Amino acid sequence: MVLSGLLGWTIGCTSTVTPPALVENPTAVLLVRDAMHRGLLLPNESGYVEFGFGDWSWYALGNDSWYHAFPTVLWPTQGTLSRRQHHAHDLAGARAAMSWAEFESFAVDRQAAERLRDRLEAAFAARASERVHQAYLRMDFVPYDDSYWFLDNCADACAAWLTELGCAVSWVPIRTDLTAAR
Repeated sequence: MVLSGLLGWTIGCTSTVTPPALVENPTAVLLVRDAMHRGLLLPNESGYVEFGFGDWSWYALGNDSWYHAFPTVLWPTQGTLSRRQHHAHDLAGARAAMSWAEFESFAVDRQAAERLRDRLEAAFAARASERVHQAYLRMDFVPYDDSYWFLDNCADACAAWLTELGCAVSWVPIRTDLTAAR
């Protein structure tokens, strides 16, 4: 009983995200839950841009056969930054464009969201010559400096980005998901 509780505590943990309490110049960002992917939608001049993080070989190159799962998660591998433009003019349009996904909305400081978006855009642009496009995902990928594995995955990247936006994110030993504080 104790062993099963310890195992559940270490492998299936969801962090709670609490947005900043007082935001003078707010904008909304969306946390995206799409099957095994977690991403963050940030507003830009064309609507919303989504950023995500994953394993380069699995996510960007499409080497997603079952036998690639073990090296993808068990030890650090080359990470990838993903980018997908959403031409929605509001949050309802962004949600409708990805009807299969679940979303959590957070009100954050507009300037903080712009700084994060600009930083991620710059990281993406710095590796643009290595860009890979996956048409079935409508997503572009570049190698990223962070390694991907079960101790640093897409939920961890989104947690770090939300923290950068002023949100409080609860600590868990192995993060598998994020949810809004209720």
